[in-house]
Amino acid sequence: MKIKLLLIAFTLALLSCTKDTIQEVEKIIDIDGNIYETVKIGEQIWMTQNLKTTTFNDGEPIKSSPWASNEGRYQWASTNDLNNAVDFDIPSDYYGVIYNFAAINSGKLAPKGWRVATLEDWKQLISNVKENGYANRDAFALKSDSGWFNNGHGDNVFGFNALPAGYVDTFGTPKVDGIIANWGTKNQLNQFTYETVSLLYDTDKTFIGSSTLSFGTSVRCIKE
Repeated sequence: MKIKLLLIAFTLALLSCTKDTIQEVEKIIDIDGNIYETVKIGEQIWMTQNLKTTTFNDGEPIKSSPWASNEGRYQWASTNDLNNAVDFDIPSDYYGVIYNFAAINSGKLAPKGWRVATLEDWKQLISNVKENGYANRDAFALKSDSGWFNNGHGDNVFGFNALPAGYVDTFGTPKVDGIIANWGTKNQLNQFTYETVSLLYDTDKTFIGSSTLSFGTSVRCIKE
């Protein structure tokens, strides 16, 4: 009984400590009028949704086709839900927009005062999560608490609400919603690839990898 009480007390203390790091902040509006909620995790302020704008912040429309690797392009993420991970009719903007590297690297996606999260921003976020009780379950803490294939969701304890938007392939086709959350950075590794951050349905850890320049990924913004 004493051991059980100690475990309960430890769990409550851990949850309290984690909740102390969560602060809902102001709402942000992009150039298309989309509204985003924000959350403070550690010293960072993040949007809690993937970017949805189809217009650069200078007013130039972003083209959706033809899909290309050398010009800014977008596609709406797939909402096919082939795995029946979501138990409601999914609106077309549910997962946000997926952009190619040229759009991400343009410097014209984020609203004023915000930026596309860099690899260092992501690493700091992961570090903040790990230091607050999720040392080996950082992805689990960032995932939404529903909507992932095979019950691969998380507990969304920090309010980050990572949704499995999938990606866009080299032909411009949105794919695998429900399976993976995949965000692009402006860090180009070579003439073919750029660095990405991913959460998968079947793991509780965040994965830092890469995609070809012709692949499209989601975007999360962080306050400058």
